[in-house]
Amino acid sequence: AVTPDNMSSDSHSHCHSCYSSTCSFTPCPIKPCRLNCQVSLHLCKQEDHEEEICTNKEVPCINSYHGCKDVFCRKYMAEHLSHCPASITICTHTWNRWPLSFRRYNQLQYFREGQLDYEMVLRDQRMERQLVMIPRKVKVQLRNFLTRRFPEVPVPEYTFNKRDEDDRNAPDKVYTVDEEGNAIVDANMKKYMKQQTLQDKAWKRDLNTKLAENVLNRSTEATKLQREGIHNHCRSCVVADCTLGKVFDPERWRESCTMIECRWGCGVRYHNCKTEDHSFVCKLFREPDDMDWLRRLQIDDGGTQDGAGGDNIDDDHSRPNITTIFSCAGDGVVPTPPQNFKEPVYLDVNIETIHKMHVKPVAIRSFICGKLFRRDEIDNHLVNVHQQIIPGLSSGWFLSRCPLAYLGCSFACENMSPCSDRFRLKFSRADDNFCSRLEDAELINGGNKTNQLKKVKARKSNENQPVPSLAFLPVEILFVISRWLDSISLRNLSLTCKRIREICFSLVTVRGCVSPVWERQRARGQRREKKGWVVVRHRWFFSSAMSPVLSWNRINESAIQKHLENCSFNNRNVLSMPAVSKLFKEELQARVDKNRRSDWFTA
Repeated sequence: AVTPDNMSSDSHSHCHSCYSSTCSFTPCPIKPCRLNCQVSLHLCKQEDHEEEICTNKEVPCINSYHGCKDVFCRKYMAEHLSHCPASITICTHTWNRWPLSFRRYNQLQYFREGQLDYEMVLRDQRMERQLVMIPRKVKVQLRNFLTRRFPEVPVPEYTFNKRDEDDRNAPDKVYTVDEEGNAIVDANMKKYMKQQTLQDKAWKRDLNTKLAENVLNRSTEATKLQREGIHNHCRSCVVADCTLGKVFDPERWRESCTMIECRWGCGVRYHNCKTEDHSFVCKLFREPDDMDWLRRLQIDDGGTQDGAGGDNIDDDHSRPNITTIFSCAGDGVVPTPPQNFKEPVYLDVNIETIHKMHVKPVAIRSFICGKLFRRDEIDNHLVNVHQQIIPGLSSGWFLSRCPLAYLGCSFACENMSPCSDRFRLKFSRADDNFCSRLEDAELINGGNKTNQLKKVKARKSNENQPVPSLAFLPVEILFVISRWLDSISLRNLSLTCKRIREICFSLVTVRGCVSPVWERQRARGQRREKKGWVVVRHRWFFSSAMSPVLSWNRINESAIQKHLENCSFNNRNVLSMPAVSKLFKEELQARVDKNRRSDWFTA
């Protein structure tokens, strides 16, 4: 047989530049490809052709180093790469949120569990808690000139990996910690902390010197008087018949005011500067309003007037009877407390979109999606989640809230459903991503109470019967069912039981993803050689991608109108005032005329 090994290079100088399939060169004849790829070439080029060019040659995937185990013909390489489990990408879409303390408008936020915008805020808060779990040195390294204080979260997973105790490549360091528990490893920071300690000692030494000279007593007590509004003697005086009176002698530490009786009539005597403090414990205390000066006149229908002054006691009979009529459509139903009382939020529900290459404000928080998807899933994720769902939550396209939300109503209805009216958009906390879930038809249509009662009775009657389980089905049927599930559903289905997990494990090579797990090379023994990072294993998993949503359907068009009919916050308060007496009107007109005749009156 004629092979390139038993031929000299001089006899094949013609073959290097020959591309004709009908060449008649005798020493090296033209032969067709042994793998039937319809190519004819010189015999000495057969081996190179099969290794580099032949389309029918079986080759491993180019991502075999990253974990892909598929072997196929070379002509199917491009088709395979579109859904290769090792060809994964990271979603780098970013968004920003302001803390509630930096929001310009004062509007309360009330939510219920399961609402999409509320779940997104909780997701971002869970991601931001990662900054507390990493060392300060790593946190500083994650900052840049774009995010000067709060780096983007979630942070990479390798920042939480602990160094091996036997690894001598990186010796242990002694960390100095400040009062807040932050590790300080920089030499400049150590000098700064040492200077701060010396300054604190010098300040305490100067303070003790000043206190020994009795110079700060007057200024300290004057500051307390301005801050608390109570004199130093009155603060500790509990004598009901104190005769010190009005005194101002700071050098002798004597500052007091006169004694008065309770203006609300409880019989207690106290210093005048304690009036506000006494109002918190007085049983007869009543909040003053704009009509107090009129009620003190004590005008009755007989025309008698009691003008004893501003310290008269306002009892319940002196007030005009004001009756309030509540018109409530909810029959006095107590509103459901919002979920954010249990899981509070400190970030604004509205999302700010700042370009990732722009400098962010110091106090704003930055978030990144950071999810792993295959190349055939990333495009649907970007369109459905980051171009439709998240902007729709901020604009009110997906979610409509009650117009009385500023009063405390936490009701919200979904306006769009994915693909069909039978599906609803939900947020999975375990996967930190959106998913579509099939809802009960009666629950969607608001089913009758009679149907619900029938269901309850049927459940009670079937309590003793065995409950059918998905795990008892044959393997073939489970494979058919799993073909119709998206990646996030398979991800959660694999967590139900061991049998179904084994079935899902057989599908992970076709429907899942694989990524290498890197670990630092351990340097053991006495030699401290510099080592790099190596791949210790490959991790197979299902991504959190939902099925692509090709269309959105409009639902719950009149849900807000129906809710307002029964909203507990949609109450009408009708105030009915009693008829004002004639003498009352005359006295009021006389006071107005007197003020107009005054020199201080301006029209």
